[in-house]
Order: sequence, then C-alpha cells, then structure tokens
Amino acid sequence: MNKAIFKFFIFIFIFQAQLSYGCLNGETLVLKNGVLIYHDENGENGIPIGRDFNKHDFEAIIKDLRKFYKETNDIGYLSDVGVVLILQKKYKEAIQLYNEIEKTNPNRYSTASNLGTIYELTGDNVNALKWIEKSLKINKDSHKHSEWIHVNILKAKVKGLIFSSQIIINTDFSFESFPKTTLTKEELGFLRVEIYFQLNERISFIKEKDKSIAVLLFDLANIDYLLGKKSSQYKELYKMAVDYGFDKKFVEDRLKAIEKHELANKDIEKDVSDEKNISNSKKTKSESTSYIIYLLLSIVLLIILYFLFKKFKK
Repeated sequence: MNKAIFKFFIFIFIFQAQLSYGCLNGETLVLKNGVLIYHDENGENGIPIGRDFNKHDFEAIIKDLRKFYKETNDIGYLSDVGVVLILQKKYKEAIQLYNEIEKTNPNRYSTASNLGTIYELTGDNVNALKWIEKSLKINKDSHKHSEWIHVNILKAKVKGLIFSSQIIINTDFSFESFPKTTLTKEELGFLRVEIYFQLNERISFIKEKDKSIAVLLFDLANIDYLLGKKSSQYKELYKMAVDYGFDKKFVEDRLKAIEKHELANKDIEKDVSDEKNISNSKKTKSESTSYIIYLLLSIVLLIILYFLFKKFKK
C-alpha cells in the first residue's frame, strides 16, 4: 500500500476516535456537515492555550447546517447550529434553539452540556449547574471524566464561595514551601488530564482574570512539578496562574522554594555519588591488595613445592 495512503487512513482512524460531535468540550470538534471547528494540537500533556474559533465563515456554516436539517430532519444538524451560535456569542438565540430541541428531542447530552455552557457564560450559574448536572446523568464519562470539576466550580459560584484547590478538585498540593501530595503518580496523571480538559475549555472563552482558572493553572503547575516534567512547562503554568489572578507573591515564594529544594537534592545526589566513588575506590584498593597478597603467597608456595620436589627427587 502507498505510504501516503496508509498514513491518511491512520490519521482518519485516530481522528474519528477523538471526535466530539455537537458539544463544545472535546479534543476535536467536527460539525455534522463535516466542518472542522478546532483540533487540540497541544494534547493533554501540554499547556492549555484554548482554541481559536475565529477562522470560519459562521453564517455560511449555519446556512449549510439548516439546509441539511431541512433535507434530512436529523436533529444533529440543528444542534450544531446552536454550537455555532455560541461561538458567535449569540447566546439568547442559542438558548432558544436548545430549549426547542429539548422539547422535541429530550435528554440529549449535547443539549444539556451546551445549555450549561451558555448559562455559565451569561452569568446564570443556577441554570448552568442544573444543565451540567443533567448532562453528567446522561453521560458521566464525558470530557475525559472531568465534568465533576465543572460541577464543583458552579456549586462554588452559586454558594458564593472563594475558589480554592480543595473546593475545585477536592485536594491541594500544600501551602508550605514546595508542592506535596498524598496522590500516587497514576492518580496525578489522571487528575492532570481532567484539569487540562477543563482549562482548555474555559481559556477558550475567558481571557480576562478569573479565579477558578487561576487556581486550576496553579494546580496543573504543581502536578507537573510532582510528575517531574520540564521546569519550563511548570514555570509557564505558574506564570499563567498569576496572569489569571493567582497570588503573585505566593507563586514567587513557591518557585524559590522549588529551586532551593532542587539544589539541595543535587547536593545530596553529589554527596551520594562522591561517597559511592570513595567506596568504589576503597573497594578497588582492597581488591588490589588482596590480589597482591594472593600472588605473593602463590609464588612462595611454588618455591616451597619446587624445593620439596628437588629434595624428593634426590
């Protein structure tokens, strides 16, 4: 098979596995008519930068979707009109459309999820929480199992709570000098994916300072440090956290503590290495001494045997 064709089929396979139809949360969003709205280039192990939705002729896309809906009566086309309306920030029209879809085609996941997103963007957190919780009942595994974080954020908003790691992700990474956790590496890895997913979505729509985003970025930086990722990555995440409103002094103190901790670890590693080298050197000297003694004893034994042999021969 031609290599180019083979690569194309591999791409299609991977692409189809990651598609998110009719819902704004996902690594990839392809509308029902085949239009690619976005694809997450960074991946869940990178830095969340949000998505650029401004490269499309949205009016032409809506026209196309309505045309297919009229021809097929497939509600998926109409639902995707709502997605485009959200991207155009035409929230009232989108709410009206999804409410109509809910009446005729109740309990669709994309309806509940997108209504939750719209209501949150318009500041109606009570309705946002209601619809996001409904979307979770319909599909609890959506968005890489991360929507529990979304629910926690909305509950905090409704109750007027101050955002913190404990409130948003049910854990924290210590308020002492450098990050600490009781989570395993595997648990940290899963949590990182979930936080990344939520951040990539929120950053796409919210560019100004936002405390929930700031806390999530701070937590993601802590996780990356604990997972041993490149310092450039977790430092960039700490910086982003400050840009979104996290306490600058606290972040600066944490980075200093991390640097001090890393230097201390390097000194310990150097001391251990030096001790190991000294031990190896002593071992080598001991082995050399033993070898010389063995050699001398062997020579003496050979001389004795030689004289005994001569004496016996006589």
